[in-house]
Amino acid sequence: MNHHVVIGAGPVGSGIATLLAARGEAVTVITRSGSGPTHALISKVRADAADTEALVHAATGAATIFNCANPPYHQWATAWPPVHQALMAAAERTGAVLVMMDNLYAFGPGTSMPMREHDAMNATGEKGSVRARMAHDLMAAHASGRLRATLARASDFYGPHVIGAALGERVLPNVLAGKKVSLLARSTSRTRSASCPMSSRRWSRSPATSAHGASRGTCRTHPPSASARRSRHSPLRPEQR
Repeated sequence: MNHHVVIGAGPVGSGIATLLAARGEAVTVITRSGSGPTHALISKVRADAADTEALVHAATGAATIFNCANPPYHQWATAWPPVHQALMAAAERTGAVLVMMDNLYAFGPGTSMPMREHDAMNATGEKGSVRARMAHDLMAAHASGRLRATLARASDFYGPHVIGAALGERVLPNVLAGKKVSLLARSTSRTRSASCPMSSRRWSRSPATSAHGASRGTCRTHPPSASARRSRHSPLRPEQR
């Protein structure tokens, strides 16, 4: 039986854990609170994602580590680096494939449409620069043979358990009730949260992560969001740069 480790129990992390367990694969979900979905094949562990030794202990013998964590936006510059380095170290020491759930912040202003997986990451803002460095670090480590890894990029989420989002609890419940809604952001493509678990699992098992080498360190862009590949939408919001 394969074993996987999922960091984070938000909509995507919980979705991945539930999908894997439903397919008969054992999952360890790591959060600071010990939360996560309930299933006979899911173990919930309370740990800090920046604790390398805790991650190595949980991931020893695992096939995959799914990084579905997301610190508060205003803490990205300080919270992400230790978590990212700990996850890469754990993947290196255990041999597990590291799948990092990513977003569009790294691309920055002036990105051409439609976006593609090999587009330059030109973010100049603080949050976008953090995500760009993480992506560069991950792919460089994969290309050098230090570890095996890939990215799963998506746009703004909507769907089950998604709150605090542009199409979250302020919008969809009103739509379903036939009421008026107001949007606080300009129109952009969206990614259904329930689509990411299937895509992330597929990429963790793809040839791109089966061996080392830059040609196999492919970044997968906006997997479930077809509109992100073909639509002409407004420029990125300032906080995404």
